Amino acid sequence: MVKVESFLPLPGSDLYYSLLYGVTKAQRDQLAVINALKSELCAIAVSVSDLAIARAKLEWWRLEAERAANCVPRHRLTQTYVEKYGVDSQINEALHSLIRGLSEEIEGHDMINREQQLKWFDSTFGPLYKLQRAILEHNDNAKSAKHRCLGRWIEIGYSLLNLKPLAVHGLRRLPSESLRAAGCSWENVRTGNAQVELGKLIASECNFVINGISKIVSCTPTKIRRTQQPLLTLATIVQYTLIELQKDADLVWQQRVELTSLRKLWLAWRIRHFHR
Repeated sequence: MVKVESFLPLPGSDLYYSLLYGVTKAQRDQLAVINALKSELCAIAVSVSDLAIARAKLEWWRLEAERAANCVPRHRLTQTYVEKYGVDSQINEALHSLIRGLSEEIEGHDMINREQQLKWFDSTFGPLYKLQRAILEHNDNAKSAKHRCLGRWIEIGYSLLNLKPLAVHGLRRLPSESLRAAGCSWENVRTGNAQVELGKLIASECNFVINGISKIVSCTPTKIRRTQQPLLTLATIVQYTLIELQKDADLVWQQRVELTSLRKLWLAWRIRHFHR
């Protein structure tokens, strides 16, 4: 059996710094495996150019989720998770929701407006973040429950940072109405043409996510901030990375926009002390 340590995030990655403080070793290990599963599934559509192959891979994972529910998984990630943590309705729902949403996406799912965008992100990634919140805090009964939407902002943020590879593979995670408002098309997004219009699009979408994260952080009770520190750290790293992207929208077509390791460490340390 593969050890959990094999799936721990690499130093320098966003996830590495989000799990640096505010978690026990057991929590860190379980969250690492869950995020490794998410990465494995999300990579399918951008790692193959043939739609039929992408369909087949997602179907295999759908069956694997069922095998995991019956405690007979085949993949090393699901084998490790089942052996170490068992299976329950939450991990089952998280895997099936993610697979279902990604399957919709590769078939050309188009988000017409903001409401449809938020609905897709919530239904696709929501159960996975619900599971992570449960691992961090079993009694999630705070009066303000807005922190429960944090996952949507993290994933929309990463979709912006990975806009080019997603668009090249025909994956449309921005609302069509946002493109129309900026005066550009998906072909412009895919190629990087129409720089003025694309700059307007990136600035608007980044601002949407940056504000969304700020509102959640500001209204989340102190007790929840402490227990959900890893997710708040990850969201803050995404937020500050988008602020950098806002300064030069062209970067998203030239290179991966990322904060330095030192800056990520500083954000993680800052959030750790701020939420004490």
